[in-house]
Amino acid sequence: MLGDLTAGTFNNLEEEKYRLLFSAQYFNSILEAEVISHSQRLLQLLSSSAYYLAGYPGSSQVLLKGITNGDIGQLTLMEQFLFAVLKRIPFLNTPQGSSFYESITNLTNAWNSFLQGSSSYEELDELSSILRSYIYLHGTDKDLLLIDVIRTLILKRFKVSARSVLSENSDIGMELWEPYFTKPNHVDEFWPSQVKLAEYGV
Repeated sequence: MLGDLTAGTFNNLEEEKYRLLFSAQYFNSILEAEVISHSQRLLQLLSSSAYYLAGYPGSSQVLLKGITNGDIGQLTLMEQFLFAVLKRIPFLNTPQGSSFYESITNLTNAWNSFLQGSSSYEELDELSSILRSYIYLHGTDKDLLLIDVIRTLILKRFKVSARSVLSENSDIGMELWEPYFTKPNHVDEFWPSQVKLAEYGV
């Protein structure tokens, strides 16, 4: 179900909130039942992704706490990238030897630039679409699922970022907001309730 939802258009996430929540709870129940021992980290990543996309960022982050630095080294390249997007941290792994080296490098560089406030929605959309197209032709079934999830997460991360929300819902120009983003404790991303308040003009 998560694959079907993220393979669609990004704009229908709000309409699919309850199906996404069902997916998150489904993956989480498998984790808790311990019926699958060889894919625990992948299930954590997928459950965390579904919770985030359903509008529960707190629950998403709780699940990630169970993934240690040692675990990250055991993840595949795409799983590591998904982890970085979920944690909202730079992706510093150089994907040498990957069959889609150029496409994933371009996207991860754009992701890292986004974290610094310098990538556009259009750039992230285009580069993730290029990687998605390549993986659909040459990737594994698991990679197909992961790129759809990663792409949807990145686009949502952009839409709920403080820069994006403020630029769309504030009468104050972004050049006047920039000093705020240089402060060490500035907010990078708004919670769902804060985004709604901004959209209502509060």
